[in-house]
Amino acid sequence: MITEKINEHARSQPERVAFIENDERFSYAAFAGLIEAIRRQLESENLPAGAFAAVIGESYLEKWTITLALRALGINTLSVLDQEMLLGLQVKNLACVVAPQESARRLRGDRGNASKFIEIDPQLFRTSGDRAPPAAGTTRVPPGGYLVWTSGTTGHYKKVFRSGAAFEKTSAYAIEANGFTKD
Repeated sequence: MITEKINEHARSQPERVAFIENDERFSYAAFAGLIEAIRRQLESENLPAGAFAAVIGESYLEKWTITLALRALGINTLSVLDQEMLLGLQVKNLACVVAPQESARRLRGDRGNASKFIEIDPQLFRTSGDRAPPAAGTTRVPPGGYLVWTSGTTGHYKKVFRSGAAFEKTSAYAIEANGFTKD
């Protein structure tokens, strides 16, 4: 699972750069700690594993950390730029829409058919450097998958779901086939 790989790097090479956005660098320790803090906040919402959640955020850091935290809880995700895009996709049976508080304030109330809206505390994104990654072996459920809106090679847009298990299998194959190392 991708969050486990991030956590492994956070424990073995905590100061190594994991993520760069707008010239701001995030170490593996900070990145893993932020994902874990968001996961804990989302865990308190008692979302059922296998449910679908839409993620709306303004930055890649927001979208990635929220998406990875949800997937670590076994929640399937769809990351969109804004509310208009979410409504245009007409995704059925959304358990929730998740967004940082700043993005949440811009939403106009219509969250499609999602049963709840979850705001992520904006302070989490401002203080990511002082949190430790989770201890090894804390994964509790199979990883969630993701939904992609793509035209692929046909030129006709469609929604494609990729399960967490399929993603992990494909990732393992790609790593082996391309000779990538753990570093």
